[in-house]
Amino acid sequence: MDTSKAAELLGALPGHQARRIIYAISLTENVTPNAVDQIGLSLVTQTSNKPERAFDATPAKRLGAILNVTTASLRDTLLSGLEEDDQTIGLSVRNAIFTFKDIPQRLNPTDITLCLRAVNKSVLAIALASAEQTELTAVSNFVLKNMSKRLADNLRADIPESGEFKVAEGESARAQVMLEIRRLIDLGEIKMITPSELEQDS
Repeated sequence: MDTSKAAELLGALPGHQARRIIYAISLTENVTPNAVDQIGLSLVTQTSNKPERAFDATPAKRLGAILNVTTASLRDTLLSGLEEDDQTIGLSVRNAIFTFKDIPQRLNPTDITLCLRAVNKSVLAIALASAEQTELTAVSNFVLKNMSKRLADNLRADIPESGEFKVAEGESARAQVMLEIRRLIDLGEIKMITPSELEQDS
């Protein structure tokens, strides 16, 4: 299941069920492809000291990718629940999360145009307007600064005023921007700056 579909399903579930699912995912690092195909069966492979894994990424990274594109309220609820269930896993997932507010720190300025090329311009305008109204003005400024002047001017003209869209529309628009960024990261077309790289530069 791809990241966007997983996030959509999590958002449709009651909170306690979603919490149980993300905790279950956090325990899947050593799941084999055979076990995935035979869900419900207890198939254990002991053929080597390093069993074949069904997933390339760690559970923390996969959960981080899913929670990146959920709403902020759902993400905070699930993270808090996960940290209650397993503090170590919860911290790892929190460190793996890359959300809209992290764009200035985690993306190279030269990648902004590529990241936003496929995003609907009206969606992007609402995302930026929402950012400016939710103490994320630095993100909006970073995005506008690192695209062509013509496109930035057009976007500024299209950014709606407060009250012209609902809070949920702003969250949805920001999530769509992050889905496109995550898609490009997964394809290897852009590279996300990791927290360790940020620490080295500081």
